Amino acid sequence: MECEKLLDCPFFAKYKDVMEGDTYRLFIDSYCCGPLMDRCQRKLYEQTHGTSPSENLTPSGYTLKNSKPAA
Repeated sequence: MECEKLLDCPFFAKYKDVMEGDTYRLFIDSYCCGPLMDRCQRKLYEQTHGTSPSENLTPSGYTLKNSKPAA
């Protein structure tokens, strides 16, 4: 099973090229295709507030401080 938002997730669109491979895979395997799918803070935020969260909000609930990833 895979999160229906994975391909369009602003977080992954912004950070996929700058995240370390292991970190990226951990998020995907845990929150997008794994046991923590129902705990994704991005999805919970959207359900609660009716709008998408900041693209800097991680699936685990931490907000990354930099607004632009390094090129």
